[in-house]
Amino acid sequence: LIPVIDMIPVLNECDRESGKSVVAAFIQRKHTQHAHLLLQMMLMRRAVFLIDGIDESGTYREAVQDSIKVELLEPGHKTIITSRRSGFSSDAFLQCRLVELLPLSATQQAAMVQARVPDKTRASALVGELGTPAFKDIASNPLMLSMMIAVYVSNGVVVIKNRSELYEKAMRTWMG
Repeated sequence: LIPVIDMIPVLNECDRESGKSVVAAFIQRKHTQHAHLLLQMMLMRRAVFLIDGIDESGTYREAVQDSIKVELLEPGHKTIITSRRSGFSSDAFLQCRLVELLPLSATQQAAMVQARVPDKTRASALVGELGTPAFKDIASNPLMLSMMIAVYVSNGVVVIKNRSELYEKAMRTWMG
């Protein structure tokens, strides 16, 4: 897993003009104990790379896309890239197959809640709230629904009122 947000500092330090690999530098920096094994897997083309959040790269977008294209895609590494549609240049990834994740159905949302909220009554209460206009769009996104469930469970199973409260409570939950 290579979160783009963690890749940016490596981009700043890496002299790509002299042929230094951003991916190898990232592996050596973030996975020091296993760097040798991971680099060997990379050389053998047995690694699968998950690049997450190109849309979060801001002014580094071109450099990030170029590094991915040159170091992973062109040599033929198996690579999965996640991004919002607006977060990358289609020209940079012409050789890639684009897949769009569809919104979660009501059945999928209910299954997700029931799997993560141990009390059936409380799980049912949350599932009931998901169909309301305030939460219909939020609940169809897997990340947002995960965040909503985490807040619901950590907040004494109290349903949030809207998206802004969700963000506020999520930040408080994550920050402790």
